[in-house]
Amino acid sequence: MPLVPPHAAGLDVGAEAHGGCVPADRDVPPLQQCSACTCAVYRLANWVTACRLTTGVMASTGVYGMPLLQILAARGCAVALVNARHAPHVPGRPQTDRFDCRGLHKLHR
Repeated sequence: MPLVPPHAAGLDVGAEAHGGCVPADRDVPPLQQCSACTCAVYRLANWVTACRLTTGVMASTGVYGMPLLQILAARGCAVALVNARHAPHVPGRPQTDRFDCRGLHKLHR
């Protein structure tokens, strides 16, 4: 069964750290963690665009994800914003996954 969409990213946004997950064939390692400072947000956005991703899902409960969302939207990436409080309760999401971005990536694909 083909994965839809194949060019998708999973992004987890927090007050102190952000995380990203891309398909395994795009980069090694497919997971990135960074701080929430401006230069790290740009580094995460550069990594997502360098992996040729066109869509993504971002979990955020506050305004911390707005800079990353705006940067990726300006670069042509369609990002869906989901409530991080609801994401862990979605059926089919692995409860043992310590990276929320990996679970979001799997659900989005």
